[in-house]
Amino acid sequence: MGTHLGASWSGGSAQLIWNLWKTTGRPGGVLISVPRAVASVWKTALRRKNARYRSRYRNRTLPAAAQLNKSRGQVLIFKALRLWLVFLVVVTLFLLSKAPFLALALSPTQATQEKNKPVAEQVLLEAVERGKQRTEEAFKKALTKYEDALRLFRVAGDRDYEALILNNMAEIFTTLGDRKKALDYFTQALAALKTTHFPALEAGVLSNLGAIYDDIGEKDKALDYYNKALPLRRGAGDKLGEAITLSNIGYVYQGLGESQKAIQHYNQALALMREAGNSSSQAVILNNIANVYHDLGDVQKALDCLNQALEIERASGDIDGESSVLNSFGNVYLSKGDTRKALEYYDQSLVLVRKVGNRAKEANGIANVALVYDTLGEKQKAIEYYERALALARSVNDPRTEAHGLSNIGAVYLSLDNGERALEVFDQALAILKKIGDRSGEATTLNNIGAVYDALGESGKAIDYYQQSLSLVEVLGERRTEAILLDNIGASYKTLGDDRNALDYHLKSIRIAESIGDKSTLATALRNAGIVYRSFGDSAQAVSKLNAALENARAVGNPRLIGSALNNLGETYLLAGDKQKALDYYNQSKPLWRGAGDLTGEAGALYGLARAERDLGHLSQSRLNIEAALGIVESLRMRYKRQELRTSYFASVQKYYDFYIDLLMRLHAARQTDGNDARALQASERARARGLLDMLAEAGADIRQGVDGALLERERSLRQLISARAEWQMKLFAGKHTEEQLTAVAKEIGALTNQFQEVEAQIRATSPRYAALTQPQPLSLKEIQQQVLDDDTLLLEYSLGEERSYLWVANKTALASYELPKRADIEKVTRELYALMIKPNQQTASADQKRGMRVARGASDDRLLQEAITRLSRIVLAPAAPQLGTKRLLVVADGALQYVPFAALTATAAGYTPLIVDHEIISLPSASTLAVMRQELSGRKRANRTLAVLADPVFDSSDERIKKPSRFNRAAWTLDQGSESCD
Repeated sequence: MGTHLGASWSGGSAQLIWNLWKTTGRPGGVLISVPRAVASVWKTALRRKNARYRSRYRNRTLPAAAQLNKSRGQVLIFKALRLWLVFLVVVTLFLLSKAPFLALALSPTQATQEKNKPVAEQVLLEAVERGKQRTEEAFKKALTKYEDALRLFRVAGDRDYEALILNNMAEIFTTLGDRKKALDYFTQALAALKTTHFPALEAGVLSNLGAIYDDIGEKDKALDYYNKALPLRRGAGDKLGEAITLSNIGYVYQGLGESQKAIQHYNQALALMREAGNSSSQAVILNNIANVYHDLGDVQKALDCLNQALEIERASGDIDGESSVLNSFGNVYLSKGDTRKALEYYDQSLVLVRKVGNRAKEANGIANVALVYDTLGEKQKAIEYYERALALARSVNDPRTEAHGLSNIGAVYLSLDNGERALEVFDQALAILKKIGDRSGEATTLNNIGAVYDALGESGKAIDYYQQSLSLVEVLGERRTEAILLDNIGASYKTLGDDRNALDYHLKSIRIAESIGDKSTLATALRNAGIVYRSFGDSAQAVSKLNAALENARAVGNPRLIGSALNNLGETYLLAGDKQKALDYYNQSKPLWRGAGDLTGEAGALYGLARAERDLGHLSQSRLNIEAALGIVESLRMRYKRQELRTSYFASVQKYYDFYIDLLMRLHAARQTDGNDARALQASERARARGLLDMLAEAGADIRQGVDGALLERERSLRQLISARAEWQMKLFAGKHTEEQLTAVAKEIGALTNQFQEVEAQIRATSPRYAALTQPQPLSLKEIQQQVLDDDTLLLEYSLGEERSYLWVANKTALASYELPKRADIEKVTRELYALMIKPNQQTASADQKRGMRVARGASDDRLLQEAITRLSRIVLAPAAPQLGTKRLLVVADGALQYVPFAALTATAAGYTPLIVDHEIISLPSASTLAVMRQELSGRKRANRTLAVLADPVFDSSDERIKKPSRFNRAAWTLDQGSESCD
């Protein structure tokens, strides 16, 4: 989002006041609008972060008000905030200092009243001094003083001072988060000015009203007040004030998503600033224009504007302004995914900020660096930088920024799935915000706590916190935030499966967003409502809502929001059977994702295109699209340094591989000489055990060579701590314990594990050997035949799909493939077999029964088990039975088949002969892993002895061996002696 032009007013404030004095004959109240305008930027712009949506259904976390790193063009805000109190004092002192000169032109009665003003003036100065302390208690005392001064000036009949005091009181109420009172006092100030004919001060109050209505999301009212201020500026010949007002109107249009109108007003303001020779303000406006182009996805135009702004700031020697523009460059490059350049610009900005000595701005610059590391997935490093920013905020005694810094840290912990730690940090932020009376920040933090519970799967608790936040927001009159919260509550109800309540809240959000003209939130809520209608099977309503979402998204101009609406329309038409319309919508969305640099969104559009093309019978085109999508998936996968995050991401895109396999097998069925069955087998290998392959490669590369010793020591220390706590956990399980003890040690191990994973990610990020490491690629059919199989070995690899499943049987020289029933059918039979196999372990133990020993099974159970084995064998083995002979079988199972011991299945048509009788059975996660393991072992000396380990571990406190340890010990000893047989 942009920056209100007031943020550019650094230095020369007294001169500007004097210029206005000469124009109007009275002190210029226009400058009082600076803090209000800035406050509006702070909250409104930050919520622009929520415009980034993709096709999935989701709720939103409200950003902390000081997360300047999360939005664009906001770093300029702090310049104005720093000057606000100084300026307020200058205005008030100047106003007071001119009082004797004003008295010369007064009537005798007015002159008498003027003699009674010294007391009022002294009280007013005391109020200003109180406000400078910027604590909740100081603000309350300042309000009391302002009330006293207000009564005295009313007695004196000075409506100008009355308006000024009412304006300043409104500022305090705004800072305290009480926007309703702020509006009331601004309105009183405006009424007082109606009788004074003081257009400059009236224009200032009108601008303040415009800013606060903009802040609470009532854009139409904001525009109304700014447009009322504009002719007053022009009538007074106040070119600078006119430019500022035009810029602020542009800012509102930017918030409404009306980008062309925003650019039009910014350009008018820019022309006036150039005419006035105000270079600093020109740079600010250019920065704002850059932000609009950035929102439109036109990165080159954004960079062009920033280059102009940078040239101006450097020519004028404004180091502070230059630092802000450099920071904006960093924001643009970060959004492009160019983290290296983003860091370069952020670092350059920080060097200048430190020269200026602005520690508050430095804190936000460091937070931007933290965001880069957060984006890279280096969460621990991100936390370290956020902690530095937090320490700076505390050093300047800025509790509000401190609370916002804590919120940033909480957000990182939430992204690490460390909800417990995120809650702790958010709770700290909440306590500070309550203490300083920042009710708006309190509402935001309550929302974020709700988001934590949502992430933890506790949607009921999430709704409770969203409702608490909603109650505050309704009192504060923040209609835009209210709409976002209602949409979040709807998303939580959707997660709970309560689609009726979900729809109700989405519709409420839609009504508010429509009433205030918030097209971004409206587009999101309409999209979510459309998804709910789709789950109802109401395609007509779904399409209606999604089309409305698309219309509003286009008005906003955010390519990601447009792409999300288009993708969902494509999905809706695809499920409804209208393949051509689905194709049209996906084709529209693809270039938008690509232009925005959003690879995940682009992959989703390509996946949708592939499905639509397949259903239309265009198999070759479908293949091109899904292969492009998989290329993106593979590149994104490698961006994750933390193995568990890489694994989680890969699990989320398995459907892409399943689709690709099915498509290749369809192509194989159409033309069996093209080798598509072999390609499908390779695709199956690509979808399997990739994390294990990565870890095997790392183990062989010794990636710790050349890494900082302190980092390696931290890794070793954490490994020891985890081991010690795990040992303590096992002791608790085996002895007397409470649930609280188990919960505490589990949380401790979880936190240590997160830290350990972060350290491992840092090792990978800084390791020269890891950088040079070529990730192992899954094997092709030819490579499997050369590196894995011999003349006596067969590979049986399975892939279970939504519509059909497949089995590949490969020997040293050939490949055969078979179509099997769909996943649901195979898994149904598999679950039935598994239930019968584990049934003895679920029976109540008899007096002499030991866990792990052979258990007598009833004749009927034996019969049912054999029938279940035969049923599953007919499905998954019978097609390949003629090829099996007596060869060694390498089995790569999929889905629920991984729970089945293939040694117990049978390939015989008559009777029951387990495979183990005629075959050596080896289960593998993938054929490729065996090849990698053989390579690793090829140069290793063979061990003198072979060790076989049989284990039956304890996993929970209900295990009977914990309840009866003496029997457990005796059983274990007997087993060690080999006097008992085991299943």
